[in-house]
Amino acid sequence: MSHTAGQTPKTSVLSSPLLSFFYLGGDVLISSLANLVFLSYAFQVHPHPVAVLCLGLTVFCIYLFDRSVDSWKEKEGEVTQRGSFYKNKLGILFLIGLLAFAFDILLILYFLPFSFFLGGIFLGFFVLLYFLTTQYFRTKYFPKEVFLSGLYCLGVAYPILFDHTPGSLEDLLIYFLFFISILSNVLLTYRFDMAWDEAHHLPTIARSLGKEKTTILFYLLMFLGFFLCGVYVWETGKVPLPLVCLIYSLCYLMFMEWLGRKKEIPTFKIFCELVYSPFLLLLFL
Repeated sequence: MSHTAGQTPKTSVLSSPLLSFFYLGGDVLISSLANLVFLSYAFQVHPHPVAVLCLGLTVFCIYLFDRSVDSWKEKEGEVTQRGSFYKNKLGILFLIGLLAFAFDILLILYFLPFSFFLGGIFLGFFVLLYFLTTQYFRTKYFPKEVFLSGLYCLGVAYPILFDHTPGSLEDLLIYFLFFISILSNVLLTYRFDMAWDEAHHLPTIARSLGKEKTTILFYLLMFLGFFLCGVYVWETGKVPLPLVCLIYSLCYLMFMEWLGRKKEIPTFKIFCELVYSPFLLLLFL
């Protein structure tokens, strides 16, 4: 979900091994699996364990490819720490990514229904479309953050949607609130990376609006999110744990927005990504 590029300051509060873990998408992987656990709990659907493993492998492969492209675009003198990490290990990372992708496909074809594979191909088409649109056919009218957030939500929810079609107002509200949380998170990370986007001429909503208007948009999404939480409680007369989780994520993001304006945090994007990690505790309920 996290923005695909960005500056990594030369100093960090994280140790080198931990930074390497996050450079390889550890935070994104944790976030994706935590959100799958959240959706599984919310709709009481238990996806096939292989489907969960395949989601992790797919996220890892997309992340490696995305970061490798970003590092390739960085020119001499402006290489970030993350970009340097990928440039120095591009060969081995390409091999790891290729093996992970092949293993992912084999697992899907061998253990899961063929219809699951076809659905993955359908989603993969939109992922490819996203990369082509953002890398080669750029237009300032492309709502990159919205498209990315939608793809992330569909990808994470795919193992759930395969077995459960939302049919009630409560289901739809949970999904839409989840999308609002993800979109708000993406807007924050794109605001953080605005200088990198400007240097590489990447069209984003945050870059088009500027920091102040992006912040206003962020708080409009927060207002919409809390309003819909109120609608949920009004319509159902209850406050289920999944709704509490979503309210927590909105409050956490508001805190990160405030903190991001007050001081420069080298690991800001990682902390934004890890907002969903407590959802893993739902495994024990």
